[in-house]
Amino acid sequence: MAIRRNDEERLVIWPEATLGTRPGVPDGKVMRIFDQDLGCTEAIVENNVIRYDMNTDQPGRGRWKLEGKKANVPLERSESGIWLKAYFGAPTTTGAADPYTHTFKRTVANGPSFGAEVWNAANSKGDQLDGLVVYGLEFTIDAEDGLISIGVMIAGIGKQTLDQGVEVDATPTAFTDDEFLKLDAQIKIDNTVSDHVVSGTVRLEREISIRAIPDTNDYAKHIILGKEKPSWNLTGLFDSTSEVRALATGRAQHSIELLFGHPSNANHSLSIKSEKALLYLTNNPSVGQGNEREITIEGQGHPRGAASASQILAVLKNPDATISF
Repeated sequence: MAIRRNDEERLVIWPEATLGTRPGVPDGKVMRIFDQDLGCTEAIVENNVIRYDMNTDQPGRGRWKLEGKKANVPLERSESGIWLKAYFGAPTTTGAADPYTHTFKRTVANGPSFGAEVWNAANSKGDQLDGLVVYGLEFTIDAEDGLISIGVMIAGIGKQTLDQGVEVDATPTAFTDDEFLKLDAQIKIDNTVSDHVVSGTVRLEREISIRAIPDTNDYAKHIILGKEKPSWNLTGLFDSTSEVRALATGRAQHSIELLFGHPSNANHSLSIKSEKALLYLTNNPSVGQGNEREITIEGQGHPRGAASASQILAVLKNPDATISF
């Protein structure tokens, strides 16, 4: 048996104008990954016809499904903008030179659908998927090793082409990017309390429903994205224990923001913010405990749309004039 290496796997994605319809000339982007589990599953349909004996009729094949899948990717200046656009939709971009500021928020119903190819260089074959959407992003922080990752939650209609010997895009765009490693990550509450993050996750996720129609295809037809459910679980070192206690134990709602600063360029950053969230403490410090203590804050946001003051915002500052996806 030959030795196989995971790093011979490459993920290329391209935008779609219509869900499940591959463009004539796909504009592929190489996306760096830690791991991924993209792939369809198929259900077996039992045949429940009543027979005159103890035998059963032949079962049938159901439709392919792609749901609950994830690609874990590094937090990077350019590639992260593509994943944010796939989740939120196109950003509002300002700036005449580096750094450009890209503000993402829910101004459209959905982000663009896309296709993907997982190519394996060891056997020169790839699996191709059409009709994918990003329905969630999970930002995970581990301060011990400086690793920041994004769990990109992906679903699709189940349209696939397996074991292809020719790549969808022979010359996809590969970004010259660097990860936000050894960065300065901070928690901000009401834009005033700002302390250092030790660990935690921020999870943005939408309800999702994949719908089929009676036709001859072996995949679904529609994807319906519903309500957004942002949640926070962050552990930080806080200068003022009493101030955090007051913010997270009352009935009032507060804004909460996670800010990543790039380690080698102070002009580049990413922030994720809930303008309205109910915060609570899972390890509430006693009034007698001193400052500079680890405190875990959890929160539940409730976005109300682009016109309100209760939104989920992502602001990316990077050297790209546009998010080309």
